[in-house]
Amino acid sequence: MKLNVVYIDDETDLCEIFSDFFSSEDVSISTFSEPSMAIERIEMDGPDLIFIDYNLGYLTADEFVLKMKKEIPCVLVSGDADIKTKLSYFKQITKPYEKDEIEEVFGHFLKIKNK
Repeated sequence: MKLNVVYIDDETDLCEIFSDFFSSEDVSISTFSEPSMAIERIEMDGPDLIFIDYNLGYLTADEFVLKMKKEIPCVLVSGDADIKTKLSYFKQITKPYEKDEIEEVFGHFLKIKNK
């Protein structure tokens, strides 16, 4: 089964790059540069995994995650390695991220999904 991933970043170019680099026959990626649209999609479809930039313009990843009604594993992505958060993310990745880092996370969740 395909891993259903959502990537949220207020920079549309980064959304496109993430999708172009990591979409595959095993991973389906939906990207959002507008957090409110991402919330709607997440509530409807419930992805397997969310990658989320910490600074989304008018709110932070922490504020976004607290608005979600579903508990979905989230990977925090940020250009700032010193972010202090009180939430528990599956992993924190610093931009620019390494391809291997992202693929390792996908591999972990694909194993879980395909058990």
